[in-house]
Amino acid sequence: MDFSSQRGDVESLAAGFGTGMWRVRIGGLVAREQDIELRDLLRSMPMETRACGLARDDARPDSHWTGFPLAALVRWARPLSSARYLQASAFVLPGAAPNQSRPSSYPWPYREAFAIEDALDPRAFVATGLDGHGLPPHRGAPLRLVMPWKQGTKGVKAIRRFEFTASQPRTFPGDLRSRDYDFN
Repeated sequence: MDFSSQRGDVESLAAGFGTGMWRVRIGGLVAREQDIELRDLLRSMPMETRACGLARDDARPDSHWTGFPLAALVRWARPLSSARYLQASAFVLPGAAPNQSRPSSYPWPYREAFAIEDALDPRAFVATGLDGHGLPPHRGAPLRLVMPWKQGTKGVKAIRRFEFTASQPRTFPGDLRSRDYDFN
């Protein structure tokens, strides 16, 4: 959506998207808020590979995602006991993402949220690669949520921020279609 609302255009428009010096913000109700370089975050996570297809993605049903359990990030972030939700937010770079640079009613950045229990579910995964390669930009490089039992909107791509909150946060789909969007 950041690059184009036409699915067939995303791969070519995202091809030059740079993720080399990516930083991630861990904030909200955590023991210590921090900005961390992606490579340092990845060194702190237990990397693994999982076979899983996604319903609203053209990855094959037998795709192999490389990354780490979202639960590992939650434990690493040390949320306070008052944290009930986790919100993941994508990047805002209008110079790199054509749809972000156009006047629109889209509430950038793309963001989704879920209950802490869902973040701790063993199926929740943060992908960094696909089928033995780094995650390509059109698939959500450098960090993408893979939550195969949830609706496709929960799979935030190109994540820049994780924020722990006590109350249910607003989401991109909810801001666009609150009557039609179910938080879960």
